[in-house]
Amino acid sequence: MVGLKRELILRLRVLRGVGLAPQDYYGGLREASSDPFCVIIVNGKEIGRTSTRTKTLNPTWADAASSFRFVTTHAARVRVCIRDWDVTKEDDPMGEVSFVVGDIEKERRGKSFSPNKWFNVVPTGDSPSLGKIQLGIMLDEHVPPPTKVVAPAGVRNLKLGPNADLAKASSASTPVFLHVYDVGHTQTIANLNRVGELTVGGVFHCAIQVYSKEYSFGGTKRNQSGIFASNPTKCPLHSYRESYYLGDCYLPKAQVTAILQGLIPRWKGNTYDIIRKNCCSFSDEFTIELGVGQLPSWTNRLAKIGAALQDTLRLESNAASEAIERFVADDPHYDVTSLLLEHVMAVRMQTAFRARKARRIHSATKSPR
Repeated sequence: MVGLKRELILRLRVLRGVGLAPQDYYGGLREASSDPFCVIIVNGKEIGRTSTRTKTLNPTWADAASSFRFVTTHAARVRVCIRDWDVTKEDDPMGEVSFVVGDIEKERRGKSFSPNKWFNVVPTGDSPSLGKIQLGIMLDEHVPPPTKVVAPAGVRNLKLGPNADLAKASSASTPVFLHVYDVGHTQTIANLNRVGELTVGGVFHCAIQVYSKEYSFGGTKRNQSGIFASNPTKCPLHSYRESYYLGDCYLPKAQVTAILQGLIPRWKGNTYDIIRKNCCSFSDEFTIELGVGQLPSWTNRLAKIGAALQDTLRLESNAASEAIERFVADDPHYDVTSLLLEHVMAVRMQTAFRARKARRIHSATKSPR
């Protein structure tokens, strides 16, 4: 009983939700949606709220405003109550998830557990019970000691990401960086990216650094992991451009490794799609899992243009055509088709490079006859 009363410090991150229950209906087609936010309650007492995400049933939080640190006990029950924001303050319940702190600690004893866990939403009162919520849960005792954030070797022009807190950067325990490359090594791509970063977007390769390696995603023909590691800012297939400090994930190296291992089944190399499942979309997924928010929107904007273009060609729908118009600015410098072809060539080069590297590793480790 003594152990149950011992106080400890818990870090809780609300990362995202999937398939939540609709409470609102918009437009002539009565599109179902909600404006979800979460209320964190520990032993019946509210300790904080996340920000509101508008018109979505698949919200992503994973930012500083959705991270909570509080004193609790092993016996405490933590509730994450999902609500639909309403302008009249009559917020509708959308269900909740909950856990007992001690149960989570028992489940995750050991050095390699992932801090992230999915929970099924259960009803509260008359609320429906649709969807899942992903939470990041860890004890403060697992957090590495603070270390001064220093730009990794080779970084130039370090910038702040959209969710980074400059005031806390100097005491980060596990800093996370985004490294942005111009795809390939052609000056044309570099010039186009420089002109259109904040309008149409560009042809970028993205990688996420945590600890001493950067991680990204590329295509392979085999059913194997497409996630690969490189030395920071040194990917040989692309031209390094700039870096962003995204925030502090507070995670020890073993838990970062566990998160990466959990991503492998969903990020196989033969599932790579230049438009819909690429290095930028992987980087976005990885930063959500790390709890430091999403990437700047311009990093993957051109892929969204391509996706809308694909939808238009396949469906010939007015809705998809309007989607392209929302993404594409009236800029004579941009030729979407040629940019996508440049990206295709870079992906093919990357696949060939990784295949040769794998063969060399296999030859080096093969036992002599």
